[in-house]
Amino acid sequence: MNFLATEENIRFENGLPQVELFDYKKYNKSKLNFVDQWASHPEIEDRLKQIDRIQHTTSIDSNQLASSIFKNIENHQESMTNRIFSAATFQEPVTYITEQEFLTEYRLNLEANRVPKIYNSYYDDKNPTTLNLDHLVSQSNNLSHDQLFSDERVQLVYESIAMNYDLNTLQTIIANKSHIKTFDYNGVKYKSKNATELIESITNQKIELDNKICEFDKQIFVSSNTLAKKSNRSENLIQKYATFFGQLANFEKRMSLFDNISKESAFIFQTTPHDEIRRGMRILKTLEPELKNEIKLLLESTWISDEMDSAMRENFSNYLKNDYIYFDTDIYF
Repeated sequence: MNFLATEENIRFENGLPQVELFDYKKYNKSKLNFVDQWASHPEIEDRLKQIDRIQHTTSIDSNQLASSIFKNIENHQESMTNRIFSAATFQEPVTYITEQEFLTEYRLNLEANRVPKIYNSYYDDKNPTTLNLDHLVSQSNNLSHDQLFSDERVQLVYESIAMNYDLNTLQTIIANKSHIKTFDYNGVKYKSKNATELIESITNQKIELDNKICEFDKQIFVSSNTLAKKSNRSENLIQKYATFFGQLANFEKRMSLFDNISKESAFIFQTTPHDEIRRGMRILKTLEPELKNEIKLLLESTWISDEMDSAMRENFSNYLKNDYIYFDTDIYF
């Protein structure tokens, strides 16, 4: 916890990170608000308002952690850990590591899989826009790194992400998959029946914003290529961009297949008549050849296969070699 707080430049007080509402909302730019009566907990802002409304003060002046009221807290923690994992089965003997070993492993894993901090979170939740590089290679600019990855640009990226979230939520409201009757968007109250016109407005705003972000990405490539030309590395940069765009297209294709299979297999998790199960299985079987082909390509890709452990590779290989039956007569296998 302290490690992550330090990474996010969150201040500490009495040994604990002080997460302000600003920190909580730093990357959450959603303008959609509604009261969800089915939510298990109130929203953070509502909780803070209630605390302020109570105006409770305490006469106890102590900065001790709550855990300090327990005697032998480590014993309680160990007992709780054992209870949580009591039902788990492990293929190999359990290995215990120290807190420092855990922190070191966690930090190394984070560093290996994160986007470098130099990009100021610009790419943390977005990919570079797929560009026509042929139209950009002859251009140049003198924008600084701080200009290319400024806080203002990062905030616009997260505004676009929030718009996408809001659009998906509004689509759910329209499809009557929620119990929301009214909601606020950007401080204006709407009825659920007005969600369609709001979606059109947000979509138009998002298109405009995404076009602006696309221009940012063009400027980033042009600036990078301008520097690369000075050290005769332009071709290398262009090749890396082209390779990334190709992998991104493959990823989107695979995600589309995943979404399609998830949609068509939804009946498995519901109580469904046998005839409908058999009909659904026939549809899934038509999707399986494409799924197997994509798995085969993953196994053949060295840089992806190297990230798999032996058990995963073995499971994939067995799946590819066999033609499984998933349902027969009246039972799933």
